[in-house]
Amino acid sequence: MMKWLKMLPMLMILIMTLAACGMGNEDSSGDAGEQATPVNGAGEETENKQEETEKEIVREEAAYVGQVDVNSIEVNTESKTLTLQIAEVSDVDWSNIPKNANVIIEYYHNEKDQYMLTSIKVIEEKKAEENEKPEPKAKVIRVEAAYVGQVDANSIQVNTEFESLTLQISENVNVNWNNLPANQHVIIEYVKNSSGQHVLQHIEVVGGGSKGETKADTIREEAAYVGKVDANSIQVNTEFQQLTLQIGEIKNVDWSSLEKNQRVIVEYYQNKDGQYILTNIE
Repeated sequence: MMKWLKMLPMLMILIMTLAACGMGNEDSSGDAGEQATPVNGAGEETENKQEETEKEIVREEAAYVGQVDVNSIEVNTESKTLTLQIAEVSDVDWSNIPKNANVIIEYYHNEKDQYMLTSIKVIEEKKAEENEKPEPKAKVIRVEAAYVGQVDANSIQVNTEFESLTLQISENVNVNWNNLPANQHVIIEYVKNSSGQHVLQHIEVVGGGSKGETKADTIREEAAYVGKVDANSIQVNTEFQQLTLQIGEIKNVDWSSLEKNQRVIVEYYQNKDGQYILTNIE
């Protein structure tokens, strides 16, 4: 009995030592657990940032079709038709956007396979420019004639060598027609417009009163030189026709110096035999 009593203090010391070691292990494991918590939270934050980075915004031009419902619209891009969710876009009056209006859209494709609109801008339509080709300048015909008189306030009548003409008076002609007697010898310049009307551009009174014979109409127009047909004639292409011109009245022109298709201005008239007589070439 005495022996056990002597060993009791030693057993108490051993028990207290073992208890102290156990408490030390618990504190260490507790510290490890506390350190793991912020690491897990940091991982979630990283994932969220990654999701935001993966949101690719697409910007392109499209034609607005219209609203599908209160939550979406439809547009036609160059390659496909898109239905766009409009939850992220506010302050847009969709009823004010006309069908087929040109718009610039920005959107992304979300994880639910939806196209989410983030921005829309209507492109102001440019005024259509007239692409019509300008009308070619009408050829000016200059000819002597006999003045007959006024037809009405806007037109006069003259007799040329071959025909009687009714001429519309253009705005740039300022003449007191009451001062011109019938059969007054005049030189007129006129054009034929797209409506087939003869429009007077200029008129000169020739001294000597009434007119006797008139010369044939002199036509002046631009053409492309083709070449010589023979020693007495050349060929040109005008805007409307191909002409063979007699060159008997033209002197001192080196025809070999003119290149094929060179642009020239020709003046000519048609004689009583139906031939076109060249009077000048530039």
